[in-house]
Amino acid sequence: LYPSSLILTGIAISSLLMALHSLILYFYREEWQLIQTISEWEAGSTLDRGWRHVHMQAPLAIIGLWICLHYRREIQILVLGEEEAKMLGVEVERVRWHLFLAVALLVGGTLAAIGPLAFFGLLVPHLVRLLLRGNEQQLIVLSALSGAAALSLLDLFLRVTGLFMLSLGNLSAILGGLLFLFL
Repeated sequence: LYPSSLILTGIAISSLLMALHSLILYFYREEWQLIQTISEWEAGSTLDRGWRHVHMQAPLAIIGLWICLHYRREIQILVLGEEEAKMLGVEVERVRWHLFLAVALLVGGTLAAIGPLAFFGLLVPHLVRLLLRGNEQQLIVLSALSGAAALSLLDLFLRVTGLFMLSLGNLSAILGGLLFLFL
């Protein structure tokens, strides 16, 4: 696919999904409690989350992280490029699909438990990689710990300051968007 085709396909799929989302909200417009629950989930709210959400998400996170750690050597080789990785013995397609599954488990678990948290899955590993400067053996573990610490600190900040008009997802989108534009 050409980049322009990929972008147009993304825009078309996004438009269809936004229309479906709008249709569902309109269909259930009389169900205020459901609309409130959907709105809180879409905002990435953690205010009413408890240990059951952790227990729901933990198995997916453990499996996803285990897969990523299992392929950490291949990930380092893939940084060199797909052709170079193939020449060095990496089964690129198989590794790619396994890593796709790992990311789906990690993102799916977070989405189910909290809702969308914009930019953190993209920016935190990038910042950790900049700090490591070539020592990427610990990238996966440090990215996971850094992301968890950053989100925990943001959540703590929201709870301590009482800024309940913002959610963790809103704040991460604002900070992540600004940092992404800066980079």
